[in-house]
Amino acid sequence: MEINFTRIVISTINFVILYFILKHYLFKPVNKVLDSREKGISERITKTEADSMAAEKLRLEREDSLKHLEEEGKQLIEDYKLKGEDLYKEIIAAARKDAEHAVERSKTEIRLQQEKAEEELKNEVINLALAFSEKALADSLDEAIHKKLINDFIVKVDK
Repeated sequence: MEINFTRIVISTINFVILYFILKHYLFKPVNKVLDSREKGISERITKTEADSMAAEKLRLEREDSLKHLEEEGKQLIEDYKLKGEDLYKEIIAAARKDAEHAVERSKTEIRLQQEKAEEELKNEVINLALAFSEKALADSLDEAIHKKLINDFIVKVDK
């Protein structure tokens, strides 16, 4: 086997020319496509990480907001509970006051009725005494009649 230097040199020159042609027409466009793809993937990864961080931040903010709203809700419930208890106490106090006034009015009414009954009784006693006196004066004042009239008067007063 013989080494043919011309053929090696021509093959080398052909190879170098082919390399530059391929480099210019094939490698550069392929590298551009690969670079743009790598850049696109890198941008998507960066965007995804940024979106993930933003989503995490939003989730934390919403959790904080939810906790804050829960605390406000609990506070509102507690406030309304206290207001309800105060209102209950006010209603009970007003009802007791009304009941006391009703009892006082009833006592006053009973006292007035009692006084009226006593006054009527006094008037009746006076009328009976007058009637007794009239009978006693109209009839003779004999002692038996007088005792009978007194007994009748006592019986009428006891009734």
